[in-house]
Amino acid sequence: MRLPSLVRVVLALLLLTTVAAAGCGSKHAGSSKRVRVAAAASLARAFEEVGRAFQAETGIEPVMTFGSSGLLAKQLEQGAPFDVFASANVGFVDQVVKAGVCDGATQSRYALGQIVVWSTKEVPAKLADLADPRWKKIALANPAHAPYGMAAREALTKLGVYDQLEKEGRLVFGENVQQTMQYAKSGNVDVAIVALSLAVVADGGQVLAIDPSLHAPLDQALAVCGKGAGTESGKKFAAFLASPKGRAIMTRYGFVPPDDAGAAARPAPTIPALPRAEVDAVVEAWLAAQNAGDFDAYQALYDDRFGGIKRVGARTWKFDRTGWFKDRGRMFKAPMTVTAEDVEVHVSGPTAVVRLTQTFAQGKFKDTGTKQLVIARAAGGLRIAREEMLASTVLDGPGAATSTAFGVVADQGGTWLVVGRGDDVEGDGARTDGGGGDGFAYSVNEGVKQLGPAWQKLVGTQVTTYPSATTCTIASFHKLYLLTPHFSTEAAWRGDEDGDGTPESAPLTGAGLLDTVVDAGATDYLVAKLDGCRDTDTVGVLGTSAAAWRQVDDDAAATAAAAAFAKLPTYRSIQDDYASNYGGTGAWSDDADGAEGGVTIWESPDGKRRLALVEARAGTGCGDFEGSMGAVYRVDGGKVSLVSETWFQPSPTLVDTNGDGQPEIASPEELVGWDGKTYSSLYGLDLGFHDCGC
Repeated sequence: MRLPSLVRVVLALLLLTTVAAAGCGSKHAGSSKRVRVAAAASLARAFEEVGRAFQAETGIEPVMTFGSSGLLAKQLEQGAPFDVFASANVGFVDQVVKAGVCDGATQSRYALGQIVVWSTKEVPAKLADLADPRWKKIALANPAHAPYGMAAREALTKLGVYDQLEKEGRLVFGENVQQTMQYAKSGNVDVAIVALSLAVVADGGQVLAIDPSLHAPLDQALAVCGKGAGTESGKKFAAFLASPKGRAIMTRYGFVPPDDAGAAARPAPTIPALPRAEVDAVVEAWLAAQNAGDFDAYQALYDDRFGGIKRVGARTWKFDRTGWFKDRGRMFKAPMTVTAEDVEVHVSGPTAVVRLTQTFAQGKFKDTGTKQLVIARAAGGLRIAREEMLASTVLDGPGAATSTAFGVVADQGGTWLVVGRGDDVEGDGARTDGGGGDGFAYSVNEGVKQLGPAWQKLVGTQVTTYPSATTCTIASFHKLYLLTPHFSTEAAWRGDEDGDGTPESAPLTGAGLLDTVVDAGATDYLVAKLDGCRDTDTVGVLGTSAAAWRQVDDDAAATAAAAAFAKLPTYRSIQDDYASNYGGTGAWSDDADGAEGGVTIWESPDGKRRLALVEARAGTGCGDFEGSMGAVYRVDGGKVSLVSETWFQPSPTLVDTNGDGQPEIASPEELVGWDGKTYSSLYGLDLGFHDCGC
């Protein structure tokens, strides 16, 4: 099952991709209204914030691509359409300047990077202790092309342990430092040597600082590249990064300003730990505000960039800060009792992870379950950065019979109901090869060794899948590993090492394949295997209570929605880009190469409401034109009004899975839902994209 649309979602929403070098290349083109930035993976979180601030100040949209500096440099030399190259090593900037693809006059240092050891559980007392056999797997970015991996190798070599670790097969290489971090987060390795900038924003974990004198300085530099319309935007981005605003953001993520003369000789970086007493005070204030019904005090405890997940029974909602407070505002209208037991606090550097057993009672409703709070330092003190009800058991009142929507993944070695990430679930070692379609989406699955009682009770439970409204059954639970390997890697797994279509050896199977896929950076999910479902359905709902919307014909509404869509500022911006930079003469959504999309009209089960979904996508990208966007409209007779400008996957299904009256927009790869303000992605499957970007 080839999923090109999913790749677009992963790149656009998550902004996490490594552009592989083999077989990639395109001409350079750009737009003055956007800037294309190729950046080292260590910059991902920092540059996301820099990008938002830059766009707010200039109106120029940053389009980010993150990967290892060495591979991005090769991509630039082969013609990749980037306006700015921000490397984790000045040497790779020198390389692209020498190749003539970036302007040496714009080259400048923007930061000094730092490395640390990070783990979800524990770290060694000192770096040399990694020689102890107890540290079975140690991840670092590939030192062949990743500067942070080079620094890690140099530090381990200087301590005399690198050769031993390599000889004993205990080193695991990530394509870039962010993939390396993911190895540690998923538990596939014991520890990882990563950028301090990634450790600073991790939800919990343990950190060991590494003395910077053990490796050459991580002088991070950038340059403006190409000669297209985006070059001026690139210069503006570089100037913003060097401005006080840009430097302040970078400093918050652990980067040392480039004009700090003593940076290279400074002692090992310190990551000040949050005071336990202050963390406890936040938790106590959080409980007190709820029990007192003090909504103002409650809101003051949350960070501006807060995100939260609410669960009641089997139902799940995902909110940003605005949506969370809209939902909680209703909760605060009546007295409630909130208690916390079995409180565990894990402080690591700038964050604290608090786990507790919460019991919530209001009126006739009562539930209990594990809640997790992530607390971090903000400008005004400690704030709650993330809150999630990890599990909810309804003890009394409404909510005992609930429904939960999940995406259905079909044709990946079975029909699966995705119920969550598999990070905390251990596989049983009974592997089953799932295949992967045409070598694009690769999957392997295995059984689950131990499952919690709440999940065990669901075996044999009915699930209704849509749009067919077929009722099927949960047969068992598994871990499903998904990724998109580079085409040459996938060919090698099939035994075709030289990629000529003729296998030279037996393909990898069983445990060997699973271990290889995991090491390559696969994302793992906890999934339920379904019996009796149609593999063409797109969303599964626990029970039979969901309300499916139906697609209807309404020419007047479709015409009105299409006309309104073409007037949206985003559409006009893409149109200007198409005409000004690519010589387009007609509407980009109709005339550009590969133009697809259209309008569909959906009606509620009671026939009283209609929505129009409009989506357009065209072009091939990689230096040529590419545009995509979507929108949802409310239909009132022959008139339409904008509900939300939202990208969604082609050919979706509309189902009201949680009974709030607003349908979710479901596809096999993504679930888009209403958060009280707009439609946004509730989750999207991450295929760990490592294929050729162009």
